[in-house]
Amino acid sequence: MRLKRHNKECCVVSVERHTSRELRRLAGENYASLDELLGLKALPVPRIPGIDWHAFVRFVHTYEQGPMPFIARKLLTRQLPSSVLGGVQNQGLAVQCVTEAIAADILELYYVPNPKIPGTQTAAVRLNRANEFVKSVLGLEP
Repeated sequence: MRLKRHNKECCVVSVERHTSRELRRLAGENYASLDELLGLKALPVPRIPGIDWHAFVRFVHTYEQGPMPFIARKLLTRQLPSSVLGGVQNQGLAVQCVTEAIAADILELYYVPNPKIPGTQTAAVRLNRANEFVKSVLGLEP
């Protein structure tokens, strides 16, 4: 955004599953997926030993039904139950779990105005209901 404000053009080339949708959207036609360039495909489900990805999707789905207008990424990492994390309560593993879910496109990362600090933004997440794995867990139509 800063480069665009200064009338600079840039190209973004990255591993798609490790790049936020927002950055890809901002880059537009100037975005190239390294995955596509190299002919690679993303894993449909991340492979972190011990994580119950079905339980993860169900937990986030239930969390989204709550009273909050969005789910802050940091809050989600603090709220993940040990049942999702293989029976352990480990903050580092929770952060890795959410990060991998974003990379695998199970979660969409986006930004909203921070309700506590005016003029700033906070990272929020939501289930990507277009993701095939999420559809299968939630029983959504293909």
